[in-house]
Amino acid sequence: GDRKEDDARARDLLERALERDPHLEEAYEGLARLEFRRGDFERAIAAYGRGLAVDKGYVPFCQERGLVRLLWAVARPPADGGTEAVLKDAEADFARAVELDPLDPAGWAGRADVRTIRGLAAAMGGEDPSPLYRLAMEDYDRALGQGGHGSQELRHRGDLWVNWGKYNGDAGSDPTPEYR
Repeated sequence: GDRKEDDARARDLLERALERDPHLEEAYEGLARLEFRRGDFERAIAAYGRGLAVDKGYVPFCQERGLVRLLWAVARPPADGGTEAVLKDAEADFARAVELDPLDPAGWAGRADVRTIRGLAAAMGGEDPSPLYRLAMEDYDRALGQGGHGSQELRHRGDLWVNWGKYNGDAGSDPTPEYR
């Protein structure tokens, strides 16, 4: 069959599995990944939300829903212009993940990524991104302190410094105090 038929069959099988066992986390994850692969961010977010309604403490769903929201806001912004709202929801997802498991570096790094993107959007809108950049830097530091992957967090942290320095330079202020 073609891709649409395969997707419909997969969705049907996953939904039937959830009817039999509404606590089957793999089925929610399968649905979310199917919709994400199809580019339907809203349905992917809804699938993770359904899973979180059953198990509010499942950290991977918090992280993955946050990542889908972040990618939606960056890759294909919502048609209604609600990008900032989607980013705030992504930040809340990662904050919940950090609250549930503060030793998992993925939650800290994800929240830092969202705060960095929000800071970039603020700077592009003429606002000072420094408060968001400071929070992002703290989160990257926490991710690294919790044994984060290292190279990814360090690269993102370095990108943040470059953007922050550029903003300060463009604003006519000395960025040196921000570099610690």
